Order: sequence, then structure tokens, then C-alpha cells
Amino acid sequence: MTEEEKEAIETMKRWIEYEKQNKDKINKANELIEIQETVLNLIQKQDKEIEHWKKGFERELEDNRKNTCELLKQDLIIREKDKQIDILKNHIHYKKCKNCGQEFRAKRTDAQYCKKCSTKVNNGNYYKNLSPEQKQKRREQSKLYMRKLRERRKNNV
Repeated sequence: MTEEEKEAIETMKRWIEYEKQNKDKINKANELIEIQETVLNLIQKQDKEIEHWKKGFERELEDNRKNTCELLKQDLIIREKDKQIDILKNHIHYKKCKNCGQEFRAKRTDAQYCKKCSTKVNNGNYYKNLSPEQKQKRREQSKLYMRKLRERRKNNV
């Protein structure tokens, strides 16, 4: 026999002795291994179930996306039809504001600005049409108002 074969036999004898001395420990280890395998199998089953549900949810999500797109298209069509009904029934016109570009409802066909922009434009035109004396008077009134405001703030502080 070679040296390696002798060592292998000695090792085998030691293992046999160890198994004889530690039968209880080995049996418990086998039980633990079986329990671990059972738990591992359960985890694998749950993973398969989770993957199955994930695929189902992904399919449902994709279907919902398609349905949402279709509903949005239908909603847009309904809004356009409502506008057409408004125009025919109430003589309301939908126009784009020249200043801000937003769409607004107008009863007049010559309307050019939405409510916000029309006040700005009208105020600007009002001040442009004032005479120099009127402009000077307005400046003096605003200066006087600002002085009074500053005095009130000083007295309150």
C-alpha cells in the first residue's frame, strides 16, 4: 500500500469512530438538513408564485395603460364636440389670447385677449392716453401715498 492509501484508510477509520461516538449529533444534523431543505423548497415555491403574480400585474398594468389612452382620446373628442355645441347653441367662440396664448371663451367674435390680459392691455392704454399734466398729477399722488405709508410703518414699529 502506498502512503496515500494508508492515510485514506486512517481517515476513514477516524470518520467511523467519530460517527460511532457522535451518532446523536449526526442524526440531529440530518434532521436540520431536512428542515432546511423543506424551508428552501417553500421559499422557491413562493418565489414562483410571486413571479406568476408579477407577470399578471404587469399584464393588467399594460391593459390599464391602453385603456387610459383610449379614454383620454375619447375625452378629447367629447371636449371638442362640447365646444362645437357651445359655438352653435350659445354663439360662444373659442379663441387664443394674443398676449399669453391661452385658449379662452368669448361671446364676441372680435375678442383678442383673455380676461387677465385684457385688464393689463386696457390699463396700459389708459396710461398712454393721459395728458402730461394728468401723468404728473398721478405721480404726485403716488408719492404722497408712499410717504404716508412709510410714516405709518415708522409709527407702528
